[in-house]
Amino acid sequence: MRLAGSSEEEIAGARNSPYWPGMEAIAHTLVYDAACLGDGQPPAARLAKVTQQTLVATGGAHPPGAPSWVLALDQAADAIAGSIPRARRQTLEGQSHVVDAKAFAQVLEPFLRN
Repeated sequence: MRLAGSSEEEIAGARNSPYWPGMEAIAHTLVYDAACLGDGQPPAARLAKVTQQTLVATGGAHPPGAPSWVLALDQAADAIAGSIPRARRQTLEGQSHVVDAKAFAQVLEPFLRN
């Protein structure tokens, strides 16, 4: 969490939350996440081979003082959408990193109908 820019207060809050034991149980998988991320840049050549219509969505609301990794999600999504030939980029205004399911459904349902 420190590497992602979380404050000590945020880390303490997470440790005291009911979901912490579950997060600890999968902590060993973080090494695989890091391996998949590589240098952190979207693999443009690989993404260019995607032929399906693709929705690349992010939330548009960022809390004050959001960590840099949260702010970087928009740029990453732009790069991903720019690399996939049939991608559509969508920002869900008023939504954050954890999107409300109903708000996402309003975007996802029309996309899936096409």
